[in-house]
Amino acid sequence: MLEHISKVVDVIGDGHCGYRSFAELLGWGEIEWVRVQRELAEELDHHRGLYDPICLLGTIDDLRKQIDYYISPTPPRHWIHMPHTWLIFATLYQVILVHLDLHEPVTCLPMIAPPGSSPPETIFCIARLHSQQHYIAIWLNNNAQLPPVITTWSYYHDASVTGWDTPLLHRIKQFTERRNFIRDP
Repeated sequence: MLEHISKVVDVIGDGHCGYRSFAELLGWGEIEWVRVQRELAEELDHHRGLYDPICLLGTIDDLRKQIDYYISPTPPRHWIHMPHTWLIFATLYQVILVHLDLHEPVTCLPMIAPPGSSPPETIFCIARLHSQQHYIAIWLNNNAQLPPVITTWSYYHDASVTGWDTPLLHRIKQFTERRNFIRDP
């Protein structure tokens, strides 16, 4: 996967590193992590019905409280959580979001889109460093291999984004084949 990475930014590890990484990927600089959190909380408020089924660990209100916390450093209960926040981010900013993780790498697509929208071409990537419980922002090269689309998207996305995974299938297949090759001696 290293050959597919063009840039890495390690953000401050104060418990808001996931949001800081999002702000970096948006080109705002990590200092704008509060803006990202506020916009995600507003998105959650505006599309409660869309996100309710993906709240696997509680309610929409629980997720909003988890996101809507601006003290630094932040306790673990307010750290960014996969897949909820990833799917909200992909939807809000209409991007493809890749989550690189040793155990569960996934690609997140927008859950809904405005009428007449096309599938996004912008790919953002965040990697989780398990040894440090930390996230970093990563820029992928064009045509980088991508992990599978998260199954939550497959079950709960709106009809406006049906088929948006199709243009990515070749890249997902490459990733999966390579990963299986590395696992099987």
